[in-house]
Amino acid sequence: MKIFVTGGCGFIGSAFIRSFSERADQILNYDALTYAGSLYGVKEVASENWYEFVHGDVCDPLILARSINSFKPEIIVHFAAESHVDNSISGPGKFIETNILGTYNLLQESKKYLEEHKILQKVIIVSTDEVYGSLEDSGQFNESSPLLPNSPYSASKASGDLIARAFTNTYEMPIIITHCSNNYGPFQYPEKLIPVVFSKIQGNESIPVYGNGQNVRDWIHVDDHVSGIHAVINRGEIGEVYNFGGEHEVSNISLVEQICSEMDELNGNEAVTSRELISFVTDRKGHDWRYSVSNEKSKRLLDWHPKIQFNKGLRDTLEWYQTFGAAFFAEFLQ
Repeated sequence: MKIFVTGGCGFIGSAFIRSFSERADQILNYDALTYAGSLYGVKEVASENWYEFVHGDVCDPLILARSINSFKPEIIVHFAAESHVDNSISGPGKFIETNILGTYNLLQESKKYLEEHKILQKVIIVSTDEVYGSLEDSGQFNESSPLLPNSPYSASKASGDLIARAFTNTYEMPIIITHCSNNYGPFQYPEKLIPVVFSKIQGNESIPVYGNGQNVRDWIHVDDHVSGIHAVINRGEIGEVYNFGGEHEVSNISLVEQICSEMDELNGNEAVTSRELISFVTDRKGHDWRYSVSNEKSKRLLDWHPKIQFNKGLRDTLEWYQTFGAAFFAEFLQ
């Protein structure tokens, strides 16, 4: 199978590509190498004969079309996105450009390619649970929940989802949309919560926590998310939406405190505690209170469920950053 991947140098995209290390499929990684993308995450497969890299932006339809048509994929998986909420608040324009126009370009060029070659089986749009908006202290989002985004980031992703839905119904495109909760694991760009807390502890710097820290997120290991994408490739139905959650909800402050305890143990700190570094800062604008997605549909129809227990996954992630973090972070400072 030939799979065209956008954003394969990002956190989730690179994990998806690495998961093919023992498979016979052909992968083309199409990535713009923005500030949050790095070849470090795919260097272990870079010399494989099944892997190809093209430096290209989904906002450039000419390079995108040329790459799709020359590779001739059967599957397209669209990870490429601007994804950091804080950046979307300070500068929403790039999110509108990449997440809306870039997604449109991908769908338009995929449509042309399908009309000409007839071999395209599925286009998978990888989205986020943030498109559903915010929950109170109970309940879960499911695939029928309305899209009620609250940040420029989530609004741009919801817009991409709706464009994909329109292409499915208007042009009979073979599109599937996925929504996933907060990912964690090795190779995550250091602007995200877990690597940020790790870096602050290692540098003995203040750990910023928004508001009172009680906002709740559901966390899923990136490898469990990747297994969900594989399940969609193998068993997903055209036109459907599938949610993937980690079934581990925790408040931000509880997670930060857990990371502090883990790092104190890993670093052999007995006399001091990293929790003393925690500093509460002004809350994020439009900060969603809680996310939680139901996995019922994905379990029932895709035979998928998260396998990596959070406490072990977190410990393994922190140990990875201890071993490889310096080299990994250096990739983004060049």
